Parts: sequence; structure tokens; C-alpha cells
Amino acid sequence: MRPRVLVTLLATAALGVVLAITQTGSAARGSTGSQTRAGAGPSLAYEAYRDGGVVLPGARQTIATLNVPSGSYAIQSKTVLADDSTGSVYVFCYLNVSSPSDEDSSAALVGRNVARQTVGLMLTHTFLGAGKIVLSCQPTRPATSADVVAEMSRIVAVKVDSITRSAVTS
Repeated sequence: MRPRVLVTLLATAALGVVLAITQTGSAARGSTGSQTRAGAGPSLAYEAYRDGGVVLPGARQTIATLNVPSGSYAIQSKTVLADDSTGSVYVFCYLNVSSPSDEDSSAALVGRNVARQTVGLMLTHTFLGAGKIVLSCQPTRPATSADVVAEMSRIVAVKVDSITRSAVTS
């Protein structure tokens, strides 16, 4: 069989598998029968994003806010901290939630030799009522730096059926 014909046959077979999975939601599994998702509930994803930059003037500055209805969520956020100056600046970023309150935080060093730094944060949280999720950052050491910008920022909250949290003890 010529190579071009073989490639065409393989591509056609692969497309057929993709279409079958898309139409049925699962792939056939030979002698074990077909596999389907059991017990998976519906999920919703909410996103707030800001592609442009927010200057961090030294005080804690809100980068993005996302409002969600009550329920349980897996929440992730990220922002890219940028500082093209010759000095270094520590920046703390926070992912806060309300109803009841909870927080994740992280620190990054930007500036001299490290012009860009991506900060990712995550939480799981159950909102008792409508909730508010806030991504914010604050430069420290030196706190008066006006060169730091937070850009390409995102908050994504995926609604889930329930959350199980376990503290690590050892």
C-alpha cells in the first residue's frame, strides 16, 4: 500500500473514532462493554478575566472579581506579574472568597533578572449564599514600587456537587 493512501486511511479511521465518541459520549471497550460516566453531575464554569494590566501602586489592589451563586466550587486563579525595572520587588497575591471567608496566597519576586512571574492560586469552597471571589496583589519590599503590573489575569470557578477537604497531618 502506498504511504499516502495509508495516511489517508489512518486519518479517516481516527476521525471516525472521534465522531463516535462525540456522538455517544464514550468509546467502545471491547469485551468489557462500553464505559460511561456514572453519577457525574452537571457542572458549570464561571470565569472573570482581565488581559490588560493593572498597576500595583503599593497598596493591595483588586485585579479581578467574580460573583457566583451559592454552591460548592473548585476555584483557580492566575496572574502574570511584570516589572521591567532594575530593582527587585516582592509581590504577594491573594485569592479571597466570602460567605464564609477563606484565602489562598503566594509571593513572587519580580524585577531585576526576573521580568515576568506567573502566580497561580486555588481553593475549594462552599458558598452558603451568593459569593464573591477576589484576586488581589500587593507589592512589598519596597512597598512604594510603582513599576509592577498584573496582567493576563483569570479567575475560574467550577461548580461541583460537593467538596471533601482533608488536612495533611504528617
